[in-house]
Amino acid sequence: MDRQDRISALLVSSHAPTTEQLAKLLADRGVHSICTAGNPHDAIDRMAREAFDIVISEPAAISELTAAANKQTAIIPHDGSNRLKEVLDSLAHRHRDAENSRVDAIVERLSAEYLAKVEQNIATLSTAIDAAANDPALVPEKIGRIAKIAHDMKGQGGSFGYPIMSAIAASLVDVCRAVPNPDPAQLPTLSAHIDALRTALAKNMRGEISPEGDALLASLSNAKN
Repeated sequence: MDRQDRISALLVSSHAPTTEQLAKLLADRGVHSICTAGNPHDAIDRMAREAFDIVISEPAAISELTAAANKQTAIIPHDGSNRLKEVLDSLAHRHRDAENSRVDAIVERLSAEYLAKVEQNIATLSTAIDAAANDPALVPEKIGRIAKIAHDMKGQGGSFGYPIMSAIAASLVDVCRAVPNPDPAQLPTLSAHIDALRTALAKNMRGEISPEGDALLASLSNAKN
């Protein structure tokens, strides 16, 4: 749906039926922010205090209103229905593009935050592996920690456009839970998964899993066997 609910209009007319007709026309096009002024003087005063995308007025006042308006405001005569349609379409397109740009910026910011978190998780996983390798008594605790982090990562990757991260993390969870009692023999396979996460991050494997990603997952499957 066009974002015309964000378009603001000012109707300038001393003739109530004309104002009502124009208001209905704008409302039918989805414009919900509609103000009125009974004469050009009141309109200019209001334009000085508020910003409007469109000002619709009697033809005799167009020049006066145009001189008072900012460059972004379209001044349209009452009988300019074709011009009004063009302006509404143009404004709707502009607002839609602005909204899309805003959403894209939010997505990019969240993706950057996600990747920073992935990098932090990889460092934490590596530290856990090193600690378990250096002290077998820590293996149960550290593999439990790895499983928890991997479980969280499994649910996040796809949401941010990184299904490869989710797939690697899911495989990592499987390895952690493959045996009832965590065993140091699992550590090399766990390390291979952490290396795979590091590779996917370094190569920014975003979007649909590529043949390179499939090969990475296949190598992990072989490591588990």
